[in-house]
Amino acid sequence: MKTVYGIQNIETGDIIFVWDTTQKGSQRMTYHRRLAREGDDAPVHQLMKDVENFRIIILEEIDTTDNIDHRTAHYIALYKPIANKPKPKKLAVICHCGQVIQGEAALKRHQQAGPHWKVMEEDPVWSLRTLFA
Repeated sequence: MKTVYGIQNIETGDIIFVWDTTQKGSQRMTYHRRLAREGDDAPVHQLMKDVENFRIIILEEIDTTDNIDHRTAHYIALYKPIANKPKPKKLAVICHCGQVIQGEAALKRHQQAGPHWKVMEEDPVWSLRTLFA
């Protein structure tokens, strides 16, 4: 059995987050409260600064997992919870070898492999910033 749940701000009545779980609602809320207290950087946990102002509500219980993603997406579209906003896309950059890389951290890892070492050894002041300047 899977459950689609929402986390609701008790003061405003807004549902700030929607997801699905196989856990009991109380277990799931304990999990979210713990991460919020620990300062986790997920949007839902950042919004739950005062954890006692939030509660979990069960939106739907589903016997089969066949349509769980569809039902979860339905509730996200219905309530438009602010903590379910998609993460910003990483900036795509093109390495000097011609490969398109998503994000600066991935570019650094990419350039530490194989043929890129030779470029770095030949030019000691080589950097990501000068490469694209």
